[in-house]
Amino acid sequence: MGVTIIIPITHRIYANGQKQIETDSKNLKEAIMALYHACPDMKGHVMDKNNRLYAGMEIAVNDDIVFPWNPEKPLNHGDEIRISSIITGG
Repeated sequence: MGVTIIIPITHRIYANGQKQIETDSKNLKEAIMALYHACPDMKGHVMDKNNRLYAGMEIAVNDDIVFPWNPEKPLNHGDEIRISSIITGG
């Protein structure tokens, strides 16, 4: 496997407690689909059906935040994807 997806603690309930998964995905969209395949309950908690990142979610590849969101961003062997929930308050 070439790419590691780190699952945020806030979403591990949807991933049977898994902290990460491995995939051979070539871009971010494929990686999220691989996450959904490995953890079906995660579906609907990261991207919507139009491949847009949900508000309050952030994705980084090798600690570089993917902004603006680009589901077609290419991935390379050894990349690490971090999914984060942005928590705000007042």
